[in-house]
Amino acid sequence: MGNVRRQLFAGLVLLVALLSVPGVTQAAPACRYQLGFAVLAGLIPAQVGTCLDSEAHNPANGDALQHTTKGLLVWRKADNLTAFTDGYQSWINGPYGLQERLNTQRFSWESDAGAAGLPIVYVRAIAIAAPVAGAIVSSPVEVRGRVAVTPFEATLAYRIYDHNGRLVGRGPLMVNGELGKPGTFRAALPFADGAGLPGRIEILDLSPKDGSVLANVSVEVRLG
Repeated sequence: MGNVRRQLFAGLVLLVALLSVPGVTQAAPACRYQLGFAVLAGLIPAQVGTCLDSEAHNPANGDALQHTTKGLLVWRKADNLTAFTDGYQSWINGPYGLQERLNTQRFSWESDAGAAGLPIVYVRAIAIAAPVAGAIVSSPVEVRGRVAVTPFEATLAYRIYDHNGRLVGRGPLMVNGELGKPGTFRAALPFADGAGLPGRIEILDLSPKDGSVLANVSVEVRLG
């Protein structure tokens, strides 16, 4: 038994000695993306690349940071949004989904929009807050959401389709906002009976010139 203890002690001494030798270190745990960083990296894997380190926090402003082979992932505490920058442009997973801009620009909905020397970018985009995907809705269905740019005459269009792609509801949808600025919408939209089958609600921003689609968004529901 004494011999075994001496061997164990000698092995421990040797391990400590090896770890103290310059150039002999323990392998660092592999980094990985988590939560919002994982979502954004999954949306644009070619732009983000692979991680170089684990997520860390900036004590000055509370932001979360993670370096990658292509740039830097950032969770911004100021507006609770996740972004990636390659040093020249940024991709932001914001209220209208993934959008891209130059680092010298700001979207109209960003918390620091209008900061000195940073021109504002007004990109037409629509987001539906309600109903959520998979919801069972009846006519008229209450639809709520926002637009990044209030359209001409503050009017959007809506279309509701049944499970066969047949149009069962359509009409105008008014926006509360100033032309060219962010706005919101809320309305009860009628449609023909959907018999509880799958359907789709689509909101569109149409060109007043030729009726082409400038922006659109849809949500899959069940039409009651």
